[in-house]
Amino acid sequence: MEIVVEIHVPLREAAGTAEGSYPFPWIDRVGDFLAEQESAEVYDDGEEYGEMYVFFISGAAEEDLLANGHQ
Repeated sequence: MEIVVEIHVPLREAAGTAEGSYPFPWIDRVGDFLAEQESAEVYDDGEEYGEMYVFFISGAAEEDLLANGHQ
């Protein structure tokens, strides 16, 4: 069974966003960061869910997916 972890991030506009420009440029930066990780992979495109943006990762052992970054 493949484990998929959801990462929920509050969907807030980036500070200093110019009027008329894309208000969530951080979504692409987080997605790129997750795609560069060697211990896991991006499972699916992220999506808006209410007031949150959800990223999905998988492809690694449970302990790697749930690690808090202190390895």
